[in-house]
Amino acid sequence: MKKLATYMLVIMLFTVNSFAFEDFDILDEEIVDISLEEARNNEEMRNMDKGPLSPWKLLIAVTVFQILTIVQLVIGMGLECTYTALLSIVLLSLTMWIYVVMFRTMGSKGFEMEIIAFFMSTISLAVTISSAPENAMKQLTAVLIGIVLFVFMCIYLRDIERTKKAKPAGDHVNTAHPHHSVISPR
Repeated sequence: MKKLATYMLVIMLFTVNSFAFEDFDILDEEIVDISLEEARNNEEMRNMDKGPLSPWKLLIAVTVFQILTIVQLVIGMGLECTYTALLSIVLLSLTMWIYVVMFRTMGSKGFEMEIIAFFMSTISLAVTISSAPENAMKQLTAVLIGIVLFVFMCIYLRDIERTKKAKPAGDHVNTAHPHHSVISPR
């Protein structure tokens, strides 16, 4: 059944793609500059989206995904799925909410990348639970260590003077092996 669905999808995509560009000939069209009004409209549209998104809708969406992941694991694995494995996803969700609320009260505004990281970490936990449920807490521990290191780096790199002082130490390491330099050869 899956093979049939895959074949049907490929045939549909091929059919849509072949008809979509049948009457489209870019060589017959002349490229002209946009009008002043259109340029102003484009600039206004770009300026409208400058601020960061509110994290609450994204947090709710990821939390719903985490709940659905737990439901899917329970249905799919049955008795093989342990409570501690499922607890790891709950703890990740709790960590996500604490992280965003804590940093939001400290003045941070943009959480898009962090929420994507929590989403991907949920997928990582789900894969770990589905293949080796006994390793779920190890995986959660690795995620939590990554969060702590990320927060440390953000706080450390926020002080520009400290970051400038740390730069020569990194350059010294790279000059020891000029052929393996990450930055660029001198």
